[in-house]
Amino acid sequence: MFEELVPGVTGALMGGVVGDEVQAHRARWLADQNKVEVALRVLEGEAPGLRTSWLTGEATLSPGSLAMVSTVGGIRFLRRKPVTVEIVAADMTTRRGPRGLEVIKINPTCDIVTVKSPTATLELGVAAPVNLEWVLSALAK
Repeated sequence: MFEELVPGVTGALMGGVVGDEVQAHRARWLADQNKVEVALRVLEGEAPGLRTSWLTGEATLSPGSLAMVSTVGGIRFLRRKPVTVEIVAADMTTRRGPRGLEVIKINPTCDIVTVKSPTATLELGVAAPVNLEWVLSALAK
């Protein structure tokens, strides 16, 4: 059917193109509200409301902090209590992509960096099409 609508384009490719456009539209809509979809976890220390396993959800960015509402099982309407985390530093030298089983726990397109709060070292993941540098600049004091 897709090939009938767009000659030369397979259904799988069309689905990917449409999915990418939907993601890009959502990312722009969130960015207009200073929000972004993120993955966040604790590496060392303590951050109330967070844990050492990845949490994914929507974060509101402001200078020096992010307020995250994580989802249950990746289902957007099943939300946990909001968590606000003060961010005092980010280390771009730690930038990496997901490794091993992380690709099934978080978006495989994530750019991941280490960030610091006053009480913990965290990893912050931001998935394409969102620009990691934009997120970090929105968090900078």
